[in-house]
Amino acid sequence: MPPHWTCAKNATTHPGQIILDAQQKQCTKAEKQVDDDRLAAAREQKEADALAGLTRLAEMQGWMEAMQAQAAEKPKAVKPRPVPKGRQACTSQSEEPFSKAGHQYAVGDIDSPGVMLNLKEQIFSEDESLGVGGI
Repeated sequence: MPPHWTCAKNATTHPGQIILDAQQKQCTKAEKQVDDDRLAAAREQKEADALAGLTRLAEMQGWMEAMQAQAAEKPKAVKPRPVPKGRQACTSQSEEPFSKAGHQYAVGDIDSPGVMLNLKEQIFSEDESLGVGGI
């Protein structure tokens, strides 16, 4: 059996040094007070940051509600539709109502009964002059 030699690193090390290193150091009352003050300040700062974050979140929610309410009140914009290339723009005949064979009928306020009768008389007189209808 070969002889056992101690490693060079362990030659000057105390055998119980591992236990001494693992033990917690004792603090004085002043050191403990400073440590407690530092922890309390960190806790207060964390609470203040959380409160500031919640305040900011409440402001953003209020702003978003106001924007949504404003968007709901605002009517949608009318989007123009393109005219296909094959079609022409509206002609003057299609813009004027009740045109028949190039003859224009006078139209006033259609809601009143006298105007409607006048319009019917114009149409029937036109048909009689053309010789259309009539029993």
